[in-house]
Amino acid sequence: MMFFQVVSETRKLLSFKNAKQLFTFMDALPVAPRWKCTPIHTDGYTTTHPVNLIWRDALEVVHHIFGNPIFANHMEYDPYEINNNGECEYGEWMSCEQASEIQVSTFHPYYTNIVC
Repeated sequence: MMFFQVVSETRKLLSFKNAKQLFTFMDALPVAPRWKCTPIHTDGYTTTHPVNLIWRDALEVVHHIFGNPIFANHMEYDPYEINNNGECEYGEWMSCEQASEIQVSTFHPYYTNIVC
């Protein structure tokens, strides 16, 4: 069996000198929301193996993403269109038609959307 092998021409030095320093760097990383596991039981139906729902609390995930400085300059809040010679280009979700439709359908007269 043949495996894919990546060969680097230059070997990069590690950014830590020992295990203690590595653990210090790891402790400085933001803590992500924990995964949760909920067993699912159904009345009148037995399963060969237990069925578990593995999930994260959506509100905790949103707090984590919006509070993480890594994502601070990469958030998009306004839908946009990219036209290239009359053809629509789609990349990120905010460039799709549904993003614009959702914004228009939830428009309230007290809110304004300023386009620069």
